[in-house]
Amino acid sequence: MEKRNQIVQDISRGTGSEKDSEAFISSKYIGKTRWIVVDGSINTSNIDDINPVTSKKNNTVNSGSVENSGIGKIHTKNFDNNIIDNLLEDTVLLIIASNRPQYLKQCLERVVKYAPNNMSIVVSEDGKDQRVREVVEEAGKKLQTRRSFFLNFQHLHHEMSNMRYENGYFKLSAHFKWALQKVFSNDNVDRVIILEEDLLISEDFFNYFAAVSHILDTDKKVLAASAWNDNGGKTKVKDEKALYRSDFFPGLGWMMHRQVWNELKVKWPRAYWDDWLREPQNRKGRVTIRPEICRTLHIGARGVSNAQYSSYLNSIHLNDRPVNFAKLDLGYLQSKESWDAFYLDSARKAKLVSIENFKSSLNFVKRQGKEAMEIGIRLVYGPFEHDRNSFSEVARLTGAMDNVKANVPRTAYRGIVSLWYEDVKVFLVHESFR
Repeated sequence: MEKRNQIVQDISRGTGSEKDSEAFISSKYIGKTRWIVVDGSINTSNIDDINPVTSKKNNTVNSGSVENSGIGKIHTKNFDNNIIDNLLEDTVLLIIASNRPQYLKQCLERVVKYAPNNMSIVVSEDGKDQRVREVVEEAGKKLQTRRSFFLNFQHLHHEMSNMRYENGYFKLSAHFKWALQKVFSNDNVDRVIILEEDLLISEDFFNYFAAVSHILDTDKKVLAASAWNDNGGKTKVKDEKALYRSDFFPGLGWMMHRQVWNELKVKWPRAYWDDWLREPQNRKGRVTIRPEICRTLHIGARGVSNAQYSSYLNSIHLNDRPVNFAKLDLGYLQSKESWDAFYLDSARKAKLVSIENFKSSLNFVKRQGKEAMEIGIRLVYGPFEHDRNSFSEVARLTGAMDNVKANVPRTAYRGIVSLWYEDVKVFLVHESFR
């Protein structure tokens, strides 16, 4: 807790210039009064009058769920929030925002609803938009009604009014770098979870990141952890408890350790930062941890990417069966060696079938029952494109995303892409796999 208190003290002092942080929200307890600072004006509320985890003036707390002003119920009974608080003690949630208040409002509603107590939250806005400011202030007030300890919530402004960018990707990359530098300028922050304003989170979003945070801390072969699965369509996923190592960095709600940022910040690109991070000279053979079922949902129909891959994005399933990952055995994920033993062996055990016999083999496996369906089938692909047995053809056959970046298919680990097809596990493997 000592480190967490220092983070709060630093942010409460308004670290950075007034230009950098004009919309600033903080909270302190002085005696029995909570002081709320919003853009310099001070409001007070007596702790005896307002229940610290509800917006109601009473002394009762509803076990299992509590009312949240204007947002609905916060379901807490599935999780040990003390464990989450401890694991995320040195982590900041950074929300990258611009001029899309309609998306930010939805994003923040879920953050307010599910964020652990004492979670440090920073909204970094590119520019100044009154509508965005109002959304952030509303979220800050709602956080006050449910936080049982102290609030660490800050609204920063990235202003580059004299800069001219070639396109939105250049501006976005500059904003990312600036915001990450701000967060990591505090020596007490070890990790950052990055959300963009057009992402919604699942109920177990923070539980997932808390459970895998120690892997980021200790395994130098891990680049990041992401909440996203590019093949996360409702018909392509099944197991809400399953986590994977992937050679593909998906972004879209991800956690990074300070040590990785220290390496990347000196060469951060002017544009297309996510594709840049996937390049071999930057990824350096490191993997990203991801869930089978997405813990974020992309809702942005308007943005820099102009709804690229919209057909896949629209099919994504946001997890609705919360998992307490802290109570699961994640030994299979702990190291490269344990993951290889688990995942590669699973691919080898799957029934090898030809592309021509895919449908008939699928039906045969289904007739064998649940165990055979979970062992699954294996399809072999050759080059990425321009061949009857290419990855693009096999991906289209199975419904996998056929996009490849830096010679890595989306979601792949050592060239293996896995997904579910009609409740049968399917492995797409490169012809070199043995």
